[in-house]
Amino acid sequence: MKFAFVITDDLFELDDFIKSNTGSFELKFIKDNEIAYWNEKEERSLVSLEKKNKLYDLMEPEAKAYLNQQFDSFNIFLVRFFNFEVAKYIICSAPIERKLLIDNDYGGILERNVFCQMDTYAKFISITKIPYS
Repeated sequence: MKFAFVITDDLFELDDFIKSNTGSFELKFIKDNEIAYWNEKEERSLVSLEKKNKLYDLMEPEAKAYLNQQFDSFNIFLVRFFNFEVAKYIICSAPIERKLLIDNDYGGILERNVFCQMDTYAKFISITKIPYS
């Protein structure tokens, strides 16, 4: 399983991911603070998003400083997935007016427009710059 962190303003919630993904990748609550997509006909199709603001405490000082510059307050969503393309579609379907940053957990934080153009998970995790734009 692979991981990423999506950082948004504090007004963007799990419900907003659900509202923006009503097509092929319908998300449903599986816990109070977690939503997921899966297709029972496809092995390894799970993509879950869990609101987990405590992840901030585990971030490097440089990442914390960058997030504090970008947002007055924010939410962090842990994204667990097998298929990078499905996860990318779900993340990039968030309303365009919402500011999104994506942390690859390898030292890189990408702006939404850069992340949405990534064509492979290997390229995504190869980025080690904050910010990468």
